[in-house]
Amino acid sequence: MTAPRISVDTKPHVVIRASAGSGKTFQLSNRYLDLLHHDFSPDSILATTFTRKAAGEILERILRRLAQASLDERAANELQQSLSSTKPITLARARDLLVLLCRSLHRVSVSTIDSFFNRIASSFRFELGVPHDPHLVAADDPLAVMVRAQAIEAMLGDADIDVFLDLLKRLHHDEVSRSVTDVIDRIVVALYDTYRQTRREDWHRLPDPPRMNGEQFAAALAALDELAQNPPSKALAGGIKRNRESILAGDWKGFACRGIAKKLIADGPGARFNKQPISPGVAKLIGEFIA
Repeated sequence: MTAPRISVDTKPHVVIRASAGSGKTFQLSNRYLDLLHHDFSPDSILATTFTRKAAGEILERILRRLAQASLDERAANELQQSLSSTKPITLARARDLLVLLCRSLHRVSVSTIDSFFNRIASSFRFELGVPHDPHLVAADDPLAVMVRAQAIEAMLGDADIDVFLDLLKRLHHDEVSRSVTDVIDRIVVALYDTYRQTRREDWHRLPDPPRMNGEQFAAALAALDELAQNPPSKALAGGIKRNRESILAGDWKGFACRGIAKKLIADGPGARFNKQPISPGVAKLIGEFIA
């Protein structure tokens, strides 16, 4: 589905919101090129996103499309069709816009939102009463990395070694890592874009599922041990054994991707394993660990 082209004349400012992989970078580059083609100066255009990687991809896409359009008629026609203006994009016009943009790269504002506000705050620090060395930094700035590490260290400060080991297994599974902090930090950075695009209440919309306490877990595990020793059928024996091994190893990803649990998660009630119906008793017991 092609996104509608938004006229520069009717809407000089736009926000493009969409999920990952849906074409935001392409649409943002369209918008930027449309403004350039309408004779807006590069230093008067602001394009912001959440991460440095995304900002770099937007600027790269803009430069690449102009370069291609300056050398190839077909690329110029494709660019013309993506813009709202009926003013033609010729090879010469694309080349002129590319030269203009390259000569203004030091004044181009295609950056993260954090970086943009950091520049504003730094430029007007006397008017805003901001200290000379403000702690206004982008998420991947070295200072932000250090502060984030300190926050994670403080969060884990009261935990014992068993908690560290369990956290490493849950977050990193079979991969080797020397630091719980590094693992958590990588996850925080990877999910930063998603976090910035959501509202505070979104994180509390779904209630936490009920969890077994220690006694309940021990009872369920004892029942699973007995079931593994006396499986209801040979067809189900292998699946029960694999799920039990994953539970004992604390490998919950492996648990969900193997044996009876995998079939129950994928197919729900009435699931079959090795062409054998999973009995309600087996489904209920394995389901206690899934919940």
